[in-house]
Amino acid sequence: MKRHSMLLTPAVAAALALGACSAETEPALDEPTAANKSPASSASTSASSTSTEATTDISPTAAQAAAAKPAAEGFTLEDTHIRSEQPAEMMIEDVRAGAHDGFDRLVVELSGTGSPSVIAGYEADPRQQASGYEIRPAGNAFFTLLIQGVPLSMSADEEIVAKSDPSGVAAGNIVGVADGGVFEADAQYVVGLNAQRPYKLTVLENPTRVVVDFQK
Repeated sequence: MKRHSMLLTPAVAAALALGACSAETEPALDEPTAANKSPASSASTSASSTSTEATTDISPTAAQAAAAKPAAEGFTLEDTHIRSEQPAEMMIEDVRAGAHDGFDRLVVELSGTGSPSVIAGYEADPRQQASGYEIRPAGNAFFTLLIQGVPLSMSADEEIVAKSDPSGVAAGNIVGVADGGVFEADAQYVVGLNAQRPYKLTVLENPTRVVVDFQK
């Protein structure tokens, strides 16, 4: 995945625009069997599930079966880029995941002004921005998420850093999330899954959330 080459197909762009502008609400992630977040998470995820609930089969057979499943409407395996016309200066408030009927959901909640641009896609060998160091969470497939409009200053505050820490975030086929830090106002996360799965990327409002749904 290259930052300068993220383009949406017309069909995917229409689906993303509809998701971003609609009154869609995020499914509840506080149900005991739905979400998993580390103890350092905010109060909204304090009722997260146990680690056994996030256990998933990452065997080669399971990976091949997932890769062979066709994408549902609105889902894709291609790189995507949501471009915002509003300048953003935001802070990450929470990172959480939940298992739902038909999809597993990753949510990055933000506060601040404007609306973020987002670049997302699968990478065989994910690397940290600037340093080029390998980022390798648990899993067989790696999905990179870049949220643009997050100032570098957020990394200087321990309380803010704790909110953005994805340690322990897992649900369903999302088996781990690694934090790549912030570089030039781009916050980077790498999601580990049991296999490449079609996904749908949206930005929701009130509060601002970057949402990635991975098809089961």
